[in-house]
Amino acid sequence: MAGKLFKFTDIESTKSRQIPNAITGFLKCCAVSPDGKYYAAAGEDGRVSILDLETLKMIGYFHSNVSVILAIDFSPDGKQLLISGADGSIRIWNLFTNLMPIPTPTPILKP
Repeated sequence: MAGKLFKFTDIESTKSRQIPNAITGFLKCCAVSPDGKYYAAAGEDGRVSILDLETLKMIGYFHSNVSVILAIDFSPDGKQLLISGADGSIRIWNLFTNLMPIPTPTPILKP
């Protein structure tokens, strides 16, 4: 699924935009932060990716440690992500301390 685009429409303004798919496999659920700056997408592999909606770049990810994610949502202040699992668990991730950065590609040097 990587490389595909998702289309989102704001219900109030009716403006649409496309964002890149940030997951591998099938999308299980997604959420937009209350301030509209970030988008979280959960894949079937338990990985949750966070995108900056202004730049449309993935800023980081984490593994939820939940075998099957049923729902995700941002806290009202947008600093935490709540994850509900099929096992009945609810996990809270602090986006500023638990987020793994996207590795920068290492340039290949030619002799």
